[in-house]
Amino acid sequence: QMLNSALEKSVDNHAAAAVQEKQQGKVIAVLGTRGGVGSTTISINLAAIIAELAKKQVALVDIDPQEGSIALNLDLDPSKGFREALEKPDRVDSLFIERVMSKRTKYLSVLSSEESMQDKLLIHEQAAETLVRQMRETYDVSVLDIPRHLRTFSRKCLASADHIVRSEERRVG
Repeated sequence: QMLNSALEKSVDNHAAAAVQEKQQGKVIAVLGTRGGVGSTTISINLAAIIAELAKKQVALVDIDPQEGSIALNLDLDPSKGFREALEKPDRVDSLFIERVMSKRTKYLSVLSSEESMQDKLLIHEQAAETLVRQMRETYDVSVLDIPRHLRTFSRKCLASADHIVRSEERRVG
């Protein structure tokens, strides 16, 4: 009897611990093979659909700090914290993410920047890994809008994705 009781408690405690351990969020990268093929539009709509229909906490992240247009498309002020996340990834934690994200709806948050083309960004080599890891820990789903010009940072973000959506130009005729 005591052995059965101990076994049941052990199984119950293990099941409770498994439920408490939050499952890591998924990362979806959207990549356009050329400019103007709609990858930003796909990113925005995909994030909004998941957020609103599935009622999941979704992060929409514009990976291009200088030429990204998600904030502009959504009529949001760009985040001032994205540059800091790129240059000082050791500062990126859940509190930092909460502070720099723009809340678009109850379920959709946006991280986007509009850095000047004249500014030289000093992107830390661990920035992509740190940012994506924190997004996984904070959100159910993160949608990354990847620029077509793949630099080291965007390549690392793309490599960390669970799913990749490619937007391509289709020629008719």
